[in-house]
Amino acid sequence: MPDPSPAPDREEPRASYAPRPASYDRPGDAGQAWVQVTLLAVLTALLLFLAGIGRPVARDVDPVRVELATEVRAALDELRDAIARARTADGRWPGLVTLRGDAVAEEVEQRLERELGRPIPANAWNGASSLRVLPPGAPWPARFDGRSGWVYRPSTGEIRANVPGDDAEVRLADL
Repeated sequence: MPDPSPAPDREEPRASYAPRPASYDRPGDAGQAWVQVTLLAVLTALLLFLAGIGRPVARDVDPVRVELATEVRAALDELRDAIARARTADGRWPGLVTLRGDAVAEEVEQRLERELGRPIPANAWNGASSLRVLPPGAPWPARFDGRSGWVYRPSTGEIRANVPGDDAEVRLADL
């Protein structure tokens, strides 16, 4: 029976491998390069995702609402100019009556119509051109009701559009 152990003078054949390039022998190359590329791709994707979240999404804007808001703003500017001219001419805000301590809506409307040279413009949102005058020291209403065209505070000369509850970021009443 032959001896299964190899003969001492015979060597086992070794597998022949191609020599490794020198660049793979340096630490931080090849294997770590793929980790860095993957990490960079993940971070880039995360930053793009966060940038997309932070950017406001354009809402569908109704052109009719935009047109009405523009008309309301133009009428407010016209009324504010008339109020300022009346203040300059009279030395007080229209409707601020020091003897009685209250303001009368008719008096304010007449004074503004004289200053405008025509009737008070209608609020394009609700079609009303009437004026609601707040008593001295009264705060602005928390919610506007839309029953009149405009809300006026004679103690400060401020006027706002009386447009009921608006879900927009900027309420029309605050224009």
